[in-house]
Amino acid sequence: MVKYDIAAFAAHPDDLELAVGGTIIAHTRAGYRVAGVEMSRGEKSSNGTPEIRAEEAAAAAEVLGLEKRINLNLPDLGIEFSPEHLQVVVEAVRSLKPRVLLAPYWSSHHPDHENTGQLLRKAIFVASVHGYETESPPHRVEKIFYYSFPRHLSPSVIVDVSQYHTLKIEAIKKHESQFLRKEDSAPTTLNAPDFLQRLQARDGYWGLMGGKKYGEPLYSERPLAVKHILVKGGDQDS
Repeated sequence: MVKYDIAAFAAHPDDLELAVGGTIIAHTRAGYRVAGVEMSRGEKSSNGTPEIRAEEAAAAAEVLGLEKRINLNLPDLGIEFSPEHLQVVVEAVRSLKPRVLLAPYWSSHHPDHENTGQLLRKAIFVASVHGYETESPPHRVEKIFYYSFPRHLSPSVIVDVSQYHTLKIEAIKKHESQFLRKEDSAPTTLNAPDFLQRLQARDGYWGLMGGKKYGEPLYSERPLAVKHILVKGGDQDS
């Protein structure tokens, strides 16, 4: 039995907002049930405590329209492609029972993002295996899409997020500890004065590639089967 239409996984609080915030909003506004999952609390971050970041994530979840947002409490800068962490992720997948997963691409400059992607890539198979025991029963995910993939890969789909881009930025700004530079803040890429402007330019680029104002690219390892190629409004009927 499917419990959620989409489960979006990320290594840290705010990753979902940055990469696929518009995609999430587009689906929640269309009535789909979406859950968000963070692997860690971001406790090694240059700014913000885990408690502050949890409050910010909860506020952003309301903007995104998430029905559920959970944290797996794996160690920040210590997420590993290991049997122990795989079991935690498989249980999360099985308990949420999603049709579709969103996950970071499994090759990244950030080891937490990379290992999160590798864990999810394996977990979608293991979650369906009856001989692998966790608290929740086996579940088969229909599709997995990856975000933040290398430039040499072309996206399988570009989600039109033009209508929801303002809300995406609003959700990002809920993470004030990360994106608002204060007098006592450690300077980072995220709280640089032009960061949101550059993010808007990136989303504008992907929108242009899809013939829209703003877009978010997703990659699928497998070809996507559709019932017909005359797809209305960019929605795939698979």
